Amino acid sequence: MFLKNYTSNVPVSQTIYRIEQVLIRCGVLGIMKEYTGTNSEISAITFQIQAPAGKITIRLPADKDKALDALWLDYVDGDKLNAKGDAIEWSRRKKKRRVDFAERRGK
Repeated sequence: MFLKNYTSNVPVSQTIYRIEQVLIRCGVLGIMKEYTGTNSEISAITFQIQAPAGKITIRLPADKDKALDALWLDYVDGDKLNAKGDAIEWSRRKKKRRVDFAERRGK
């Protein structure tokens, strides 16, 4: 799997705004954001759409750790990892540790 442009310097608030604008253009009936209690990060976006059978509510949870796991595994792409799984052992084209990878993506 290749994820185009999965790194960005765009602030999170701008990304959320863009997601909301796409949802509005698609005709959603309402949008709600859930926040974590500790650091006020968005933990989920919930929205409603009108379907032939009635209103449907869709909740999209945001899990940074799981997203980072998916991006790391995509980046590694079959390269041999060390025993902890946090660094590539024998790759000439990619010499990164998972910590460096996460820091670059703003974790």
